[in-house]
Amino acid sequence: MLWQVQPAKLTAADRPLPILTYHSLDDVGSVLSTSPAMFARHLQVLREAGANVLSLRHGVDLLRRGDLPERALVITFDDGFRSVHQHGLPLLSRYGFTATVFVVSGFVGQSNSWPSQPAYVRKQPLLDWPEIRELAAAGIDIGAHSHTHPHLPNLSGPEIEAEIVKSKHEIEDRIGQRVEAFAYPYGGYDEAVLATAAAQVSVACSADLGFARSTSNPLALERLDVYYLRPPWAMRHLFSRPMRVYVAIRRAARELRRRAAHW
Repeated sequence: MLWQVQPAKLTAADRPLPILTYHSLDDVGSVLSTSPAMFARHLQVLREAGANVLSLRHGVDLLRRGDLPERALVITFDDGFRSVHQHGLPLLSRYGFTATVFVVSGFVGQSNSWPSQPAYVRKQPLLDWPEIRELAAAGIDIGAHSHTHPHLPNLSGPEIEAEIVKSKHEIEDRIGQRVEAFAYPYGGYDEAVLATAAAQVSVACSADLGFARSTSNPLALERLDVYYLRPPWAMRHLFSRPMRVYVAIRRAARELRRRAAHW
């Protein structure tokens, strides 16, 4: 079987960086949900595997320098759901892990009811500012996820700038820390979006499925949505060559579906 193949040894310069993408930690079963029990299991498996859990900025810095330690990875949360504070923080603290949480500044303390949200996505509460400050004080890196969560390539240049700059500055003002990381809503970016992000942050995440590598654009980093890591063996073999093959196959299949929909 694919996952029974022995992993290949990689040098520090060749090691890919898995950047995991979570959203909400709950039991409602939506497309954005990971149950708290499953998240706890993920962290337990990662601890047993000897994972080095890094902040996004630190991980990308080591990746680009060719100095990534073995079994390094990054945990990210998009949208800033309140469940990250309720369930995620205690579990991360238990294992001594960190994470990066991307916040939609214009909806803090509300719900994920931004205008572009598909109707089938369940509305759930988001973090408020005291909870975000508590996360930051606990060593969780806070990044920006725009001000109102639009698909940025659909906007004009001034609108793109307003979404990124306003989000970054409001979070900085509220938590008293610099914001150097951004995640594109819906993973959407183009050259204009990249140029605007480059003027504001040092790293940014896309929704492109894959492992980040030393050759990756630090402003369009690939990530692994945990949706693709639900098979029981997947998280345990996260750092193996079979997992890299599995992700490449899933990425190719997703690209074929995208092209078919376009045709």
